Amino acid sequence: MTGGKRVPWLKALALGLGLSALAQQVSYPPSFGPYEALRQQVHAQCQGYLQQGNLTQAGRAYALCLQQVAASLSVCPPGMDFFSFQACVAAASAGYPAPGKAVLTRPAYRVEVRGGVERERDPRTGQVLREKPVSPRLLFTLERTPQGVYRGVTYDERGAPETTYWVSPSCELLDPQGRPAMDGFSCPVFPGKPYLSWILPPPTPGLVPSSILYLAGRYFDDFDGDGQPEDGYAYTGGTGGKEFTSGNVHLIAYDVGTGLLKYEYRMAVRESQATYASYAMEKLLLFQVR
Repeated sequence: MTGGKRVPWLKALALGLGLSALAQQVSYPPSFGPYEALRQQVHAQCQGYLQQGNLTQAGRAYALCLQQVAASLSVCPPGMDFFSFQACVAAASAGYPAPGKAVLTRPAYRVEVRGGVERERDPRTGQVLREKPVSPRLLFTLERTPQGVYRGVTYDERGAPETTYWVSPSCELLDPQGRPAMDGFSCPVFPGKPYLSWILPPPTPGLVPSSILYLAGRYFDDFDGDGQPEDGYAYTGGTGGKEFTSGNVHLIAYDVGTGLLKYEYRMAVRESQATYASYAMEKLLLFQVR
């Protein structure tokens, strides 16, 4: 998917559609700047692992390859200055979208939050301390353009357009040149890829972006309580030490039968010797795709 054809019409299309009336800004995936070429090279080097086993195995093999290449002294030598070294490692380990099929086939999609819940639990006992429902709202829309790509628009909690972005039929977010730069999150249809490559903007201008790989799998946790397993993509992480232990889970789930987006589940737990520094938070969003 990297190094694909440039799409010179993309900027002209944005101007011609008068997108300023639809949303506040056009958003593009974060870039690693001078290290973007390295990111492409490492992805090309690791693509062969995508042929191994099932989707879950292929995603894990690809992720391991990125980590190994990024740790190579020949790729990011220790003699670099601190910020250059950090940027090099971040780009080398970020990955690119895996090749995918055109899963977006309708002229338009409308994704709504139909409900959900936010909970705070006791991190030691799991007892629910506080709970509040999530209000229904419009989350985002996708509309196919004459050029074949989709125009995405996100909406704020009042239903006002917020951000515009460009999406490929494989549910990848496009850079200013019209090339897939990262996977779209919460795609309305199960992408069928071994992983999703998600790039997060830096917390402070001038720093490098960070990346997360969400691995494909079939999940039986049943966070929505309907008794059915889901296909989806998950990220798990955690740290431990003498003073505290923390962990987090983020899952995007799809209906096995229809392949449509079903729910998003987030959990973050921190158990510390100090009670005031301990928490367990959950958030479940239930989706409706129209």
